[in-house]
Amino acid sequence: MGQGAWQKKVKVSSDGILWHDLPATTASLNLGGDVLDDTDMATNAGHRSRIYGLKDWSVSATSNWAPSNQGFTIVRDAWMNRTTIHVQYLPDGTTMNGLEGQVLVETFNMSGDVGGLETVEISLQAAGPLGPAS
Repeated sequence: MGQGAWQKKVKVSSDGILWHDLPATTASLNLGGDVLDDTDMATNAGHRSRIYGLKDWSVSATSNWAPSNQGFTIVRDAWMNRTTIHVQYLPDGTTMNGLEGQVLVETFNMSGDVGGLETVEISLQAAGPLGPAS
């Protein structure tokens, strides 16, 4: 039986020890990897062959702006100072099924209408391997 998506959490940390929630309204973990063509025309017998290349991953989140949220401060400061931070993607809100790794902040976009909520779009790109959350 599945869990409700509302239990999902995205957490950030500047040191990998003290974690802060991002008040995300949507979030996604994107996993990718290169598949390289290593076909040898002399021996391929009419078939292509491929091998695995580098892995890649990223986390993106949309949030309602909350000026007192420490997670936003960590992400914004990392973007300004061009430093890495840690992220946890917890699909059921627990570390048991979650993943974590170090990231670079690619974007921290704020926008909103005069009469609407201010929102924040965050894009975090891998700066190393992705592993089980601890």
